[in-house]
Amino acid sequence: MRYTVFLASLALLFIFPQHAGLAEPPLGAFMNPKTQADYVIITPKAYLPTLEPLAAFRTTHNGFSVLAITTEEIYAAFGEGMPSDSAIREFVTFALVTWEDPNPQFFLLAGNVNSVPSHKEPGVEFIGEDSIMVDQWFVEGVVDSSGIILPSAAIGRFPGWDSTQLAAMVAKTIAYESMSDSTWFDRSIAVADHEPGSNIFESQANACAEIISDLWTDTTTVHVLETSPSYLSREEFRGLINQGTALILTIGHHEWFAFSHSHYFTTWDVDSLDNSERLPFWIINESQRFEREDTLAMAVNLLQTTDKGAVGSMGPTGHTFLVEHFGFLAALLNEMVANPGTPIGSVLLNVKQVPMRRAYRIVALLADPALEIRTTVTTGMDNDPPVLPIVVTLKQNYPNPFNPTTTFEFSIPTSLFANLSVYNLLGENVVTVIDEQLAAGTHRVHWDATGQPSGVYFYRLRAGGFTETKKLVLLR
Repeated sequence: MRYTVFLASLALLFIFPQHAGLAEPPLGAFMNPKTQADYVIITPKAYLPTLEPLAAFRTTHNGFSVLAITTEEIYAAFGEGMPSDSAIREFVTFALVTWEDPNPQFFLLAGNVNSVPSHKEPGVEFIGEDSIMVDQWFVEGVVDSSGIILPSAAIGRFPGWDSTQLAAMVAKTIAYESMSDSTWFDRSIAVADHEPGSNIFESQANACAEIISDLWTDTTTVHVLETSPSYLSREEFRGLINQGTALILTIGHHEWFAFSHSHYFTTWDVDSLDNSERLPFWIINESQRFEREDTLAMAVNLLQTTDKGAVGSMGPTGHTFLVEHFGFLAALLNEMVANPGTPIGSVLLNVKQVPMRRAYRIVALLADPALEIRTTVTTGMDNDPPVLPIVVTLKQNYPNPFNPTTTFEFSIPTSLFANLSVYNLLGENVVTVIDEQLAAGTHRVHWDATGQPSGVYFYRLRAGGFTETKKLVLLR
C-alpha cells in the first residue's frame, strides 16, 4: 500500500494545527519529481477539511496514495500570466509527465466552477448554445507519439457550491462503497421518452437494457408513453427508484431541469425521493449544465441533495446529436459490462480513447472518478462460475439504426472458428469483422462504418455448422 504522500500531508497537522482535517502538502512539494500519487484532489484550501474523510477512505479502502493540492498553490506555481483553467491544466500535465511512476490515475475537482473552474468552449451555434464546460480538457495536455491528444487520466467533479454540498457528496460516496450486499445491486432501469411518429427512444432503451442485463440481470425498461405496456406513471417511477437500483439511464428529450417534454422526472422531484440507502448512478443522454447556481441541473441536484438522489451522474455538458450519443452510450455500457468493478472514471477514460468525437469529449463525470458502481458480481453475491452458452446464438446489432459505429454480439458453446462479415444489398462483402478461432463464451465486436453509404446491410455469422444472417441499417 502506497501511503507515503498522504501520511506526509497528515504530518502537517502537527505543524499547522489550525488546519484541522486534510492538510495541504508543503508549499511546492508537488514540484518535486519524486512526488507520487495515485489519486489527486484539486480543491480550494477552505474545503480541505471537508475532503479529509474521502482521502482517508481512498487510502484505506483502495490502497491509493492520495495528495490534495489547493487551487491557491496551483495558481501560485503555474498561474502567472495565464487564466486559472490553464494553470490547472499546466499542473495536471506536470504531474502526469514529471511525477514518479506510477502516474496519477484519478483527478477529483472538488468544487463547482465558482471555486474550481472548468474550461469553457464554444457550443453549437445553430442551436443557440453560447458555451459549454469541458472538464476533460484538463487531462488532455499530454500528446502521444502520433501527435494525437487524448485524455491521459480519469477525471471527475463534485459540483458543490459550498462545503455543505461537498460534504453530502463525500458522505454519499463513502456510504455507497461501504455497503454490504443488497439485492438492488443487481437492478438497473432504462427509461425511454417518446417522440411522436417514431420509436427511436424506446428502441434505444431496449438496446441499452439488452446490454446491461448481462451484468444487472434484474433490468427494467420503463416507457413514458402512456399507451405502452411498459408505461409507469411519474409516481410509480419514483417508487421504483425508492426500491433501489444500481443504474438508471434516461433516454430522450432533456432540459437542464427535466427529462421528457412531459416533465416525467424533474430536478424538483429529487426532493420527493426516499432512497437514502439505495443510491443509483444516473446516466443522462442530453445536455446538463453545472456552471449556473440559479438553474440547478437535474444531474447536479441528484448529487447535492443529502441522503437521497444519486451517488453520481454523467451526461454531456452541451447539445449532442442523438445517433452519435447513442454510439457513445453503447460503447460505455459495453465497457461497464465487460469490466465489472472497474472505477467509473477508468471506464469512461477507456471509452474516450477515440480521437475527434465531440459527443464523447463533452461528457462530464459528476462523481468521484474512483467510484465503483455496485453489482452483485463485484460484491460477491454470486460466486458461481459463468454459465457457458449451450448453442451458438447471434443477437441483433446495437444500436440499430446506427451512425457510424455499431456492436455485434454472439455466443458460442465451445472453442470454434468464427467468421462475422457484413454485406451490402448486392451480396458484396463490405467488411470481415472477425475471422478467427475463438474461445467459448459471449463475444462483442464493433464496426465503424465511416466512409460507407447510408442504407440497408446484412451481417452473417458462421461458426461450426451454424449460419445466421440479420439486417442492419446505416442512417446518416
